[in-house]
Amino acid sequence: MIIVIDDDFDRRFGEIPGVMHATTPEDGLALVRSHWGEITHLFLDHDLGYDDKFLPLDIRPVVSWLEERAVTEGPGKFTIWVHSMNPKATVLSTGLNNRGYTCHRVALTFAQKLYHKLVE
Repeated sequence: MIIVIDDDFDRRFGEIPGVMHATTPEDGLALVRSHWGEITHLFLDHDLGYDDKFLPLDIRPVVSWLEERAVTEGPGKFTIWVHSMNPKATVLSTGLNNRGYTCHRVALTFAQKLYHKLVE
């Protein structure tokens, strides 16, 4: 199963049957938790827009949960693709790799091509 957490999913990736997606960290974390053993690829955007009070949202709550899960129960057996040019994404990617995940920080165009290849 592929999960994409991106605030601009429709424009960047497009709706594909069988692909789960979320636009907020809360919804993304709910998807990851509920489909834990089924995930094969997890696409993460760092910056996830703004909440209703215009405060910035980002992927950190999901990454924190993944890191905690790796410590308590071991990392997931899926590949994580961080498609963000935000410098903070490097720190998040490194942290996930250090916890035993296979995590790659890639350009959005690479992530889009890979996504479409995986869903063919």
